[in-house]
Amino acid sequence: MLGEFPIVWITFEDHHLPVQVRLEAYTPLIPLNAEDSGLPGVYLTYTVSNASHEPVDVSIVGSILNPVGGSEIGQFGHPHVPQGGTNRNVRRESDGLAGLYLHSERYTPEDLRYGDLSLAVMDDPATCKPVWRRGSWAHEALEEFWNDFSVDGRLEDLEIDTPSGDGKTDTGSVAVASTLAPGESRDFRFVLAWYFPNRINGWNENARVRRAGRETIRNQYATRFDSSWEVARYLAEHRDRLERGTRAYHDALFQSTLPAFVIDAVASNVAALRSTTCFWLEDGRFLGWEGCFDDAGCCPGTCTHVWNYAQTTAFLFPELERRMRRTELLDETEPDGKMNFRALKIFESVWDHEAAADGQLGTVMRVYREWRLSGDDSFLRAMWPSVQAALRYAVEYWDTDNDLVLDGRQHNTYDIEFYGPNPLTGVFFLGALRSAEEIARYLRDADAAQRYSAAFARSAERLDALCWNGGVLRAATRRCRRLSVPARHGLSV
Repeated sequence: MLGEFPIVWITFEDHHLPVQVRLEAYTPLIPLNAEDSGLPGVYLTYTVSNASHEPVDVSIVGSILNPVGGSEIGQFGHPHVPQGGTNRNVRRESDGLAGLYLHSERYTPEDLRYGDLSLAVMDDPATCKPVWRRGSWAHEALEEFWNDFSVDGRLEDLEIDTPSGDGKTDTGSVAVASTLAPGESRDFRFVLAWYFPNRINGWNENARVRRAGRETIRNQYATRFDSSWEVARYLAEHRDRLERGTRAYHDALFQSTLPAFVIDAVASNVAALRSTTCFWLEDGRFLGWEGCFDDAGCCPGTCTHVWNYAQTTAFLFPELERRMRRTELLDETEPDGKMNFRALKIFESVWDHEAAADGQLGTVMRVYREWRLSGDDSFLRAMWPSVQAALRYAVEYWDTDNDLVLDGRQHNTYDIEFYGPNPLTGVFFLGALRSAEEIARYLRDADAAQRYSAAFARSAERLDALCWNGGVLRAATRRCRRLSVPARHGLSV
Protein backbone atom coordinates (compact mmCIF):
# COMPACT_ATOMS: atom_id res chain seq x y z
CA MET A 1 0.00 0.00 0.00
CA LEU A 2 1.16 3.52 -0.82
CA GLY A 3 -0.82 6.36 0.69
CA GLU A 4 -0.39 9.97 -0.47
CA PHE A 5 -3.47 11.66 0.85
CA PRO A 6 -6.03 11.90 -0.63
CA ILE A 7 -5.01 9.02 -2.93
CA VAL A 8 -4.13 5.46 -1.94
CA TRP A 9 -2.71 2.74 -4.19
CA ILE A 10 -2.77 -0.95 -3.32
CA THR A 11 -0.77 -3.45 -5.38
CA PHE A 12 -2.07 -6.99 -5.03
CA GLU A 13 0.41 -9.86 -5.11
CA ASP A 14 -0.40 -13.39 -6.23
CA HIS A 15 2.29 -15.08 -8.28
CA HIS A 16 -0.08 -17.81 -9.37
CA LEU A 17 -2.24 -15.40 -11.38
CA PRO A 18 -1.42 -14.42 -14.95
CA VAL A 19 -2.48 -10.82 -14.27
CA GLN A 20 -1.23 -7.92 -12.21
CA VAL A 21 -3.80 -5.93 -10.23
CA ARG A 22 -3.60 -2.48 -8.68
CA LEU A 23 -6.28 -0.45 -6.91
CA GLU A 24 -6.39 3.33 -6.84
CA ALA A 25 -8.93 4.90 -4.48
CA TYR A 26 -9.74 8.46 -3.48
CA THR A 27 -12.45 10.89 -2.58
CA PRO A 28 -12.10 14.18 -4.48
CA LEU A 29 -10.10 16.87 -2.68
CA ILE A 30 -9.88 20.21 -4.48
CA PRO A 31 -8.64 23.30 -2.60
CA LEU A 32 -11.08 26.24 -2.56
CA ASN A 33 -13.92 23.89 -3.56
CA ALA A 34 -15.39 22.70 -0.27
CA GLU A 35 -18.57 21.21 -1.73
CA ASP A 36 -16.80 18.88 -4.16
CA SER A 37 -14.24 18.04 -1.48
CA GLY A 38 -17.03 16.98 0.86
CA LEU A 39 -18.76 14.50 -1.40
CA PRO A 40 -19.95 11.31 0.34
CA GLY A 41 -18.36 8.94 -2.13
CA VAL A 42 -15.15 7.34 -3.37
CA TYR A 43 -13.70 6.26 -6.70
CA LEU A 44 -12.31 2.70 -6.81
CA THR A 45 -10.32 1.93 -9.94
CA TYR A 46 -8.78 -1.51 -10.43
CA THR A 47 -6.11 -1.59 -13.12
CA VAL A 48 -5.55 -5.12 -14.44
CA SER A 49 -2.64 -6.01 -16.73
CA ASN A 50 -2.27 -9.28 -18.59
CA ALA A 51 1.34 -10.37 -18.03
CA SER A 52 0.92 -13.68 -19.87
CA HIS A 53 1.22 -14.65 -23.54
CA GLU A 54 -2.40 -15.74 -23.81
CA PRO A 55 -5.75 -13.91 -23.67
CA VAL A 56 -7.18 -13.84 -20.15
CA ASP A 57 -10.78 -13.48 -19.01
CA VAL A 58 -10.88 -11.11 -16.06
CA SER A 59 -13.72 -10.21 -13.68
CA ILE A 60 -13.72 -7.79 -10.76
CA VAL A 61 -16.51 -8.17 -8.24
CA GLY A 62 -17.49 -5.90 -5.37
CA SER A 63 -19.64 -7.15 -2.51
CA ILE A 64 -21.30 -5.01 0.12
CA LEU A 65 -23.50 -5.56 3.15
CA ASN A 66 -26.56 -3.37 3.54
CA PRO A 67 -25.76 -1.69 6.90
CA VAL A 68 -28.83 0.53 7.24
CA GLY A 69 -30.10 0.24 10.78
CA GLY A 70 -26.67 -0.33 12.30
CA SER A 71 -25.05 -3.59 11.24
CA GLU A 72 -23.30 -6.02 13.54
CA ILE A 73 -21.69 -9.43 13.08
CA GLY A 74 -22.93 -12.18 15.39
CA GLN A 75 -20.84 -14.83 17.11
CA PHE A 76 -21.21 -17.23 14.19
CA GLY A 77 -20.54 -14.64 11.52
CA HIS A 78 -24.14 -13.80 10.72
CA PRO A 79 -24.65 -10.15 9.73
CA HIS A 80 -27.65 -8.62 11.41
CA VAL A 81 -29.16 -5.23 12.26
CA PRO A 82 -30.50 -5.54 15.82
CA GLN A 83 -32.56 -2.34 15.61
CA GLY A 84 -33.42 -2.67 11.93
CA GLY A 85 -34.57 -4.92 9.16
CA THR A 86 -36.82 -4.62 6.10
CA ASN A 87 -33.70 -3.74 4.14
CA ARG A 88 -33.71 -3.83 0.34
CA ASN A 89 -30.91 -4.25 -2.21
CA VAL A 90 -32.09 -3.09 -5.63
CA ARG A 91 -30.37 -3.21 -9.01
CA ARG A 92 -30.22 0.15 -10.77
CA GLU A 93 -28.92 1.45 -14.10
CA SER A 94 -28.65 5.03 -15.34
CA ASP A 95 -26.26 7.37 -17.15
CA GLY A 96 -23.44 4.91 -17.58
CA LEU A 97 -23.86 3.42 -14.10
CA ALA A 98 -24.95 -0.10 -13.25
CA GLY A 99 -25.04 -1.47 -9.75
CA LEU A 100 -26.83 -1.74 -6.44
CA TYR A 101 -28.84 0.69 -4.36
CA LEU A 102 -29.05 -0.41 -0.70
CA HIS A 103 -31.72 1.10 1.54
CA SER A 104 -34.39 0.27 4.12
CA GLU A 105 -38.15 0.55 4.24
CA ARG A 106 -38.18 0.88 8.01
CA TYR A 107 -37.16 4.50 8.56
CA THR A 108 -38.72 7.82 7.68
CA PRO A 109 -36.54 10.54 6.10
CA GLU A 110 -36.33 12.32 9.47
CA ASP A 111 -35.01 9.30 11.38
CA LEU A 112 -31.40 9.36 12.54
CA ARG A 113 -30.88 5.91 11.01
CA TYR A 114 -32.35 6.83 7.63
CA GLY A 115 -29.94 6.49 4.73
CA ASP A 116 -28.65 4.38 1.86
CA LEU A 117 -25.56 3.28 -0.08
CA SER A 118 -24.78 2.63 -3.73
CA LEU A 119 -22.07 0.49 -5.32
CA ALA A 120 -21.87 0.75 -9.09
CA VAL A 121 -19.68 0.08 -12.11
CA MET A 122 -18.93 3.02 -14.40
CA ASP A 123 -19.10 2.79 -18.21
CA ASP A 124 -19.31 -1.01 -18.37
CA PRO A 125 -22.11 -3.58 -18.45
CA ALA A 126 -22.40 -5.27 -15.09
CA THR A 127 -24.00 -8.37 -13.68
CA CYS A 128 -25.51 -8.22 -10.20
CA LYS A 129 -26.56 -10.50 -7.42
CA PRO A 130 -28.57 -7.98 -5.39
CA VAL A 131 -29.25 -10.44 -2.57
CA TRP A 132 -27.12 -13.39 -1.57
CA ARG A 133 -28.96 -16.61 -0.71
CA ARG A 134 -30.87 -16.38 2.53
CA GLY A 135 -30.70 -19.21 5.01
CA SER A 136 -29.85 -20.23 8.53
CA TRP A 137 -26.12 -20.60 7.86
CA ALA A 138 -23.98 -17.68 6.78
CA HIS A 139 -21.48 -19.86 4.95
CA GLU A 140 -24.20 -21.21 2.66
CA ALA A 141 -24.71 -17.74 1.19
CA LEU A 142 -20.99 -17.28 0.71
CA GLU A 143 -20.62 -20.67 -0.95
CA GLU A 144 -23.48 -20.04 -3.37
CA PHE A 145 -22.01 -16.64 -4.29
CA TRP A 146 -18.57 -18.08 -4.96
CA ASN A 147 -19.82 -21.07 -6.92
CA ASP A 148 -21.83 -18.71 -9.12
CA PHE A 149 -19.07 -16.13 -9.66
CA SER A 150 -16.15 -18.52 -10.15
CA VAL A 151 -17.74 -20.37 -13.08
CA ASP A 152 -17.60 -17.51 -15.59
CA GLY A 153 -16.95 -14.28 -13.66
CA ARG A 154 -20.58 -13.26 -13.90
CA LEU A 155 -23.40 -13.16 -11.37
CA GLU A 156 -26.89 -14.60 -11.42
CA ASP A 157 -29.73 -12.62 -9.88
CA LEU A 158 -31.57 -14.93 -7.47
CA GLU A 159 -34.63 -12.65 -7.88
CA ILE A 160 -35.27 -12.32 -4.17
CA ASP A 161 -37.63 -9.34 -4.18
CA THR A 162 -38.78 -9.26 -0.56
CA PRO A 163 -37.11 -7.10 2.10
CA SER A 164 -34.99 -8.67 4.81
CA GLY A 165 -36.70 -9.81 7.98
CA ASP A 166 -36.66 -7.97 11.29
CA GLY A 167 -33.14 -7.74 12.67
CA LYS A 168 -31.70 -9.12 9.44
CA THR A 169 -29.98 -7.68 6.39
CA ASP A 170 -28.48 -8.83 3.09
CA THR A 171 -25.25 -8.74 1.13
CA GLY A 172 -25.20 -7.96 -2.59
CA SER A 173 -22.53 -8.05 -5.33
CA VAL A 174 -21.70 -6.24 -8.57
CA ALA A 175 -19.31 -7.69 -11.19
CA VAL A 176 -17.74 -6.47 -14.43
CA ALA A 177 -15.94 -8.79 -16.88
CA SER A 178 -13.57 -8.35 -19.80
CA THR A 179 -11.05 -10.27 -21.91
CA LEU A 180 -7.49 -8.91 -21.99
CA ALA A 181 -5.10 -9.65 -24.82
CA PRO A 182 -1.46 -10.47 -23.97
CA GLY A 183 0.20 -7.35 -22.57
CA GLU A 184 -3.09 -5.43 -22.46
CA SER A 185 -4.17 -3.35 -19.45
CA ARG A 186 -7.52 -1.86 -18.64
CA ASP A 187 -9.32 -0.08 -15.83
CA PHE A 188 -12.36 -1.43 -14.04
CA ARG A 189 -14.01 1.62 -12.50
CA PHE A 190 -16.32 1.44 -9.51
CA VAL A 191 -17.89 4.13 -7.39
CA LEU A 192 -19.11 3.76 -3.81
CA ALA A 193 -21.44 6.45 -2.47
CA TRP A 194 -23.36 6.89 0.75
CA TYR A 195 -26.17 9.10 1.97
CA PHE A 196 -26.91 9.32 5.69
CA PRO A 197 -28.27 12.84 5.90
CA ASN A 198 -29.31 13.15 9.54
CA ARG A 199 -27.47 13.69 12.79
CA ILE A 200 -28.53 14.85 16.23
CA ASN A 201 -28.92 18.60 16.46
CA GLY A 202 -25.99 19.02 18.78
CA TRP A 203 -22.65 17.60 19.78
CA ASN A 204 -23.87 14.63 21.80
CA GLU A 205 -26.68 13.63 24.12
CA ASN A 206 -25.43 16.09 26.72
CA ALA A 207 -25.42 19.03 24.32
CA ARG A 208 -28.27 18.89 21.85
CA VAL A 209 -31.50 20.67 21.00
CA ARG A 210 -34.40 18.77 22.55
CA ARG A 211 -37.40 20.67 21.26
CA ALA A 212 -39.92 18.97 18.98
CA GLY A 213 -39.13 19.49 15.35
CA ARG A 214 -35.50 20.46 16.02
CA GLU A 215 -33.95 17.33 17.45
CA THR A 216 -32.22 16.38 14.21
CA ILE A 217 -30.28 18.36 11.64
CA ARG A 218 -28.93 17.38 8.24
CA ASN A 219 -25.41 17.20 6.89
CA GLN A 220 -24.52 19.80 4.29
CA TYR A 221 -24.43 17.32 1.41
CA ALA A 222 -28.14 16.61 1.97
CA THR A 223 -28.86 20.09 0.58
CA ARG A 224 -27.41 18.92 -2.77
CA PHE A 225 -28.49 15.30 -3.07
CA ASP A 226 -31.52 13.14 -2.25
CA SER A 227 -29.83 9.73 -2.25
CA SER A 228 -26.54 7.91 -2.62
CA TRP A 229 -27.50 7.03 -6.20
CA GLU A 230 -27.63 10.75 -6.99
CA VAL A 231 -24.17 11.12 -5.46
CA ALA A 232 -22.91 8.22 -7.58
CA ARG A 233 -24.34 9.80 -10.72
CA TYR A 234 -22.67 13.10 -9.87
CA LEU A 235 -19.33 11.37 -9.32
CA ALA A 236 -19.67 9.58 -12.65
CA GLU A 237 -20.78 12.66 -14.60
CA HIS A 238 -18.06 14.94 -13.22
CA ARG A 239 -15.27 12.40 -12.91
CA ASP A 240 -12.86 14.07 -15.36
CA ARG A 241 -13.10 17.46 -13.66
CA LEU A 242 -12.96 16.06 -10.13
CA GLU A 243 -10.00 13.86 -11.02
CA ARG A 244 -8.06 16.73 -12.61
CA GLY A 245 -8.57 18.92 -9.57
CA THR A 246 -7.63 16.18 -7.11
CA ARG A 247 -4.48 15.20 -9.02
CA ALA A 248 -3.44 18.83 -9.39
CA TYR A 249 -3.54 19.23 -5.61
CA HIS A 250 -1.77 15.91 -5.03
CA ASP A 251 0.96 16.62 -7.56
CA ALA A 252 1.55 20.18 -6.36
CA LEU A 253 2.29 18.83 -2.89
CA PHE A 254 3.99 15.50 -3.53
CA GLN A 255 6.09 16.72 -6.45
CA SER A 256 7.32 19.76 -4.56
CA THR A 257 10.86 20.20 -3.26
CA LEU A 258 9.76 20.01 0.36
CA PRO A 259 11.44 17.27 2.41
CA ALA A 260 9.53 13.98 2.35
CA PHE A 261 8.78 14.10 6.08
CA VAL A 262 7.26 17.57 5.72
CA ILE A 263 5.07 16.47 2.82
CA ASP A 264 3.92 13.43 4.79
CA ALA A 265 3.08 15.53 7.84
CA VAL A 266 1.17 18.13 5.83
CA ALA A 267 -0.79 15.60 3.76
CA SER A 268 -1.60 13.34 6.70
CA ASN A 269 -3.05 16.18 8.76
CA VAL A 270 -5.39 17.22 5.97
CA ALA A 271 -7.17 13.92 6.57
CA ALA A 272 -8.61 15.24 9.84
CA LEU A 273 -10.95 17.53 7.89
CA ARG A 274 -12.64 14.54 6.27
CA SER A 275 -12.68 12.33 9.34
CA THR A 276 -15.39 12.15 11.97
CA THR A 277 -13.46 14.91 13.79
CA CYS A 278 -15.34 17.47 11.68
CA PHE A 279 -18.88 17.92 10.44
CA TRP A 280 -20.57 20.42 8.12
CA LEU A 281 -24.25 21.21 8.66
CA GLU A 282 -26.99 22.23 6.27
CA ASP A 283 -27.11 25.78 7.69
CA GLY A 284 -23.44 26.26 6.77
CA ARG A 285 -21.86 25.78 10.18
CA PHE A 286 -18.57 23.90 10.10
CA LEU A 287 -17.65 22.40 13.45
CA GLY A 288 -15.01 20.11 14.90
CA TRP A 289 -14.09 18.09 17.93
CA GLU A 290 -10.62 18.21 19.44
CA GLY A 291 -10.24 14.63 18.22
CA CYS A 292 -12.06 11.33 18.26
CA PHE A 293 -12.35 8.20 20.33
CA ASP A 294 -13.19 4.94 18.56
CA ASP A 295 -16.92 5.43 19.10
CA ALA A 296 -17.45 9.13 19.81
CA GLY A 297 -16.01 12.59 19.45
CA CYS A 298 -13.64 13.88 22.10
CA CYS A 299 -14.09 17.33 23.64
CA PRO A 300 -16.83 19.18 21.72
CA GLY A 301 -17.27 22.74 20.65
CA THR A 302 -14.59 23.56 18.04
CA CYS A 303 -12.49 24.53 21.05
CA THR A 304 -10.93 27.91 20.27
CA HIS A 305 -7.57 27.30 21.90
CA VAL A 306 -7.14 23.89 20.23
CA TRP A 307 -8.27 25.08 16.81
CA ASN A 308 -5.83 27.99 17.21
CA TYR A 309 -3.17 25.51 16.12
CA ALA A 310 -4.94 24.57 12.90
CA GLN A 311 -3.89 26.02 9.54
CA THR A 312 -5.30 23.52 7.04
CA THR A 313 -8.89 24.73 6.77
CA ALA A 314 -7.89 28.38 6.50
CA PHE A 315 -5.77 27.78 3.43
CA LEU A 316 -7.59 24.93 1.67
CA PHE A 317 -11.21 25.88 2.41
CA PRO A 318 -11.26 29.48 3.69
CA GLU A 319 -15.04 29.77 3.45
CA LEU A 320 -15.36 27.09 6.15
CA GLU A 321 -12.81 28.82 8.36
CA ARG A 322 -14.71 32.11 8.09
CA ARG A 323 -17.86 30.26 9.12
CA MET A 324 -16.10 29.10 12.29
CA ARG A 325 -15.20 32.71 13.11
CA ARG A 326 -18.85 33.70 12.69
CA THR A 327 -19.88 30.99 15.15
CA GLU A 328 -17.26 32.06 17.70
CA LEU A 329 -17.84 35.80 17.50
CA LEU A 330 -21.48 36.20 16.53
CA ASP A 331 -23.03 33.21 18.32
CA GLU A 332 -20.71 32.42 21.22
CA THR A 333 -19.41 35.84 22.34
CA GLU A 334 -21.41 37.51 25.10
CA PRO A 335 -22.24 41.25 25.09
CA ASP A 336 -19.42 41.89 27.59
CA GLY A 337 -16.90 40.25 25.22
CA LYS A 338 -16.57 36.90 26.96
CA MET A 339 -16.17 34.20 24.30
CA ASN A 340 -17.36 30.69 25.06
CA PHE A 341 -14.37 28.66 23.98
CA ARG A 342 -16.61 25.68 23.29
CA ALA A 343 -19.50 26.30 20.87
CA LEU A 344 -22.40 24.80 22.84
CA LYS A 345 -24.71 27.79 23.01
CA ILE A 346 -25.58 27.29 19.33
CA PHE A 347 -27.22 24.01 20.33
CA GLU A 348 -29.14 25.61 23.21
CA SER A 349 -26.76 24.14 25.76
CA VAL A 350 -24.78 25.96 28.43
CA TRP A 351 -20.99 26.18 28.69
CA ASP A 352 -20.59 27.59 32.18
CA HIS A 353 -16.84 28.06 32.19
CA GLU A 354 -14.48 30.97 32.24
CA ALA A 355 -13.10 32.17 28.92
CA ALA A 356 -9.83 30.83 27.53
CA ALA A 357 -7.32 33.64 27.17
CA ASP A 358 -5.27 32.11 24.37
CA GLY A 359 -8.36 30.90 22.47
CA GLN A 360 -10.14 34.24 22.66
CA LEU A 361 -7.13 36.30 21.61
CA GLY A 362 -6.16 33.79 18.94
CA THR A 363 -9.63 34.10 17.44
CA VAL A 364 -9.04 37.84 17.02
CA MET A 365 -5.84 37.10 15.10
CA ARG A 366 -7.63 34.51 13.00
CA VAL A 367 -10.24 37.06 11.97
CA TYR A 368 -7.42 39.12 10.53
CA ARG A 369 -5.94 36.05 8.82
CA GLU A 370 -9.29 35.07 7.28
CA TRP A 371 -9.80 38.56 5.93
CA ARG A 372 -6.28 38.76 4.48
CA LEU A 373 -6.75 35.40 2.74
CA SER A 374 -10.20 36.17 1.38
CA GLY A 375 -10.51 39.94 1.00
CA ASP A 376 -14.08 39.53 2.28
CA ASP A 377 -14.92 43.00 3.59
CA SER A 378 -18.47 42.07 4.60
CA PHE A 379 -17.04 39.34 6.83
CA LEU A 380 -14.58 41.80 8.38
CA ARG A 381 -17.23 44.41 9.11
CA ALA A 382 -19.53 41.80 10.66
CA MET A 383 -16.76 40.59 12.98
CA TRP A 384 -15.43 44.02 14.00
CA PRO A 385 -17.81 44.87 16.89
CA SER A 386 -17.24 41.48 18.53
CA VAL A 387 -13.47 41.71 17.96
CA GLN A 388 -13.41 44.97 19.91
CA ALA A 389 -15.60 43.52 22.64
CA ALA A 390 -13.30 40.49 22.97
CA LEU A 391 -10.27 42.78 23.43
CA ARG A 392 -12.06 44.93 25.99
CA TYR A 393 -12.87 41.79 27.95
CA ALA A 394 -9.22 40.76 27.88
CA VAL A 395 -8.13 44.03 29.48
CA GLU A 396 -10.95 44.17 32.01
CA TYR A 397 -10.75 40.57 33.23
CA TRP A 398 -7.15 39.47 32.72
CA ASP A 399 -5.16 42.67 33.34
CA THR A 400 -5.55 43.28 37.07
CA ASP A 401 -3.05 46.12 37.46
CA ASN A 402 -3.75 48.11 34.28
CA ASP A 403 -0.28 47.76 32.77
CA LEU A 404 -1.59 46.02 29.61
CA VAL A 405 0.09 42.73 30.48
CA LEU A 406 -2.27 39.88 31.33
CA ASP A 407 -1.66 38.72 34.89
CA GLY A 408 -5.02 37.50 36.23
CA ARG A 409 -6.38 33.97 36.23
CA GLN A 410 -5.90 32.89 32.62
CA HIS A 411 -7.40 29.59 31.48
CA ASN A 412 -5.51 28.16 28.51
CA THR A 413 -4.86 25.21 26.23
CA TYR A 414 -2.84 23.32 28.85
CA ASP A 415 -6.13 22.85 30.74
CA ILE A 416 -4.67 24.79 33.65
CA GLU A 417 -4.80 28.37 34.81
CA PHE A 418 -1.87 30.76 34.43
CA TYR A 419 -1.40 33.40 37.13
CA GLY A 420 0.81 36.39 36.48
CA PRO A 421 2.62 37.59 33.35
CA ASN A 422 3.72 34.90 30.92
CA PRO A 423 4.90 34.75 27.31
CA LEU A 424 2.07 32.56 26.01
CA THR A 425 -0.95 34.73 26.68
CA GLY A 426 1.18 37.87 26.68
CA VAL A 427 2.24 37.35 23.08
CA PHE A 428 -1.27 36.28 22.06
CA PHE A 429 -2.47 39.61 23.44
CA LEU A 430 0.16 41.46 21.42
CA GLY A 431 -0.87 39.62 18.26
CA ALA A 432 -4.51 40.45 18.86
CA LEU A 433 -3.71 44.12 19.39
CA ARG A 434 -1.71 44.31 16.16
CA SER A 435 -4.44 42.51 14.25
CA ALA A 436 -7.07 44.90 15.60
CA GLU A 437 -4.89 47.87 14.67
CA GLU A 438 -4.59 46.69 11.06
CA ILE A 439 -8.33 46.01 10.84
CA ALA A 440 -9.15 49.43 12.27
CA ARG A 441 -6.86 51.19 9.79
CA TYR A 442 -8.48 49.38 6.87
CA LEU A 443 -11.96 50.24 8.14
CA ARG A 444 -10.85 53.88 8.54
CA ASP A 445 -11.43 53.82 12.28
CA ALA A 446 -8.48 56.06 13.06
CA ASP A 447 -9.21 56.46 16.76
CA ALA A 448 -9.37 52.71 17.32
CA ALA A 449 -6.22 52.16 15.29
CA GLN A 450 -4.33 54.68 17.40
CA ARG A 451 -5.57 53.13 20.64
CA TYR A 452 -4.50 49.63 19.62
CA SER A 453 -1.15 50.87 18.35
CA ALA A 454 -0.41 52.66 21.62
CA ALA A 455 -1.60 49.67 23.65
CA PHE A 456 0.64 47.34 21.65
CA ALA A 457 3.73 49.49 22.24
CA ARG A 458 3.05 49.82 25.95
CA SER A 459 2.20 46.13 26.38
CA ALA A 460 5.25 44.92 24.44
CA GLU A 461 7.66 47.07 26.46
CA ARG A 462 6.13 46.00 29.76
CA LEU A 463 6.01 42.30 28.79
CA ASP A 464 9.70 42.42 27.89
CA ALA A 465 10.53 43.99 31.22
CA LEU A 466 8.53 41.41 33.18
CA CYS A 467 9.43 38.24 31.25
CA TRP A 468 12.93 38.80 29.86
CA ASN A 469 16.17 39.61 31.64
CA GLY A 470 18.68 38.01 29.28
CA GLY A 471 19.46 35.19 31.70
CA VAL A 472 18.31 32.45 29.37
CA LEU A 473 20.42 33.88 26.58
CA ARG A 474 23.54 34.00 28.76
CA ALA A 475 22.90 30.45 29.97
CA ALA A 476 22.65 29.24 26.38
CA THR A 477 25.91 30.99 25.52
CA ARG A 478 27.73 29.41 28.47
CA ARG A 479 26.40 25.96 27.52
CA CYS A 480 27.64 26.40 23.96
CA ARG A 481 31.10 27.26 25.25
CA ARG A 482 31.20 24.14 27.42
CA LEU A 483 30.24 22.07 24.39
CA SER A 484 32.86 23.82 22.26
CA VAL A 485 30.14 25.05 19.93
CA PRO A 486 30.43 28.61 18.58
CA ALA A 487 28.25 30.87 20.68
CA ARG A 488 26.52 32.32 17.64
CA HIS A 489 24.87 28.91 17.06
CA GLY A 490 23.41 28.98 20.54
CA LEU A 491 22.20 32.52 20.01
CA SER A 492 20.45 31.63 16.77
CA VAL A 493 18.68 28.71 18.47
